[in-house]
Amino acid sequence: MNKCFIVVEYHSKNPLENANSWANQMYLYDVQENLEYGRFIQRHNITISPQFHDDEKVDECVVNGKQCKSPDEYNQMIHQYMSD
Repeated sequence: MNKCFIVVEYHSKNPLENANSWANQMYLYDVQENLEYGRFIQRHNITISPQFHDDEKVDECVVNGKQCKSPDEYNQMIHQYMSD
């Protein structure tokens, strides 16, 4: 594959949700064509009391049209684009 790819990762808080909640977003792009090849979006709803709990929910996980279910699976699927 004679292309140049980049993974862009964002971690952000949503001011409308729980103060301890955050989102993880990862995107795989073809740099030269500016095309998106992969997308991963996961929300974390953190509760501290009465005990710590991280309620993770994957909202979207897809690489080149193929669905995935976890950050590990997403990273495995994009590996072929990120290695020589």
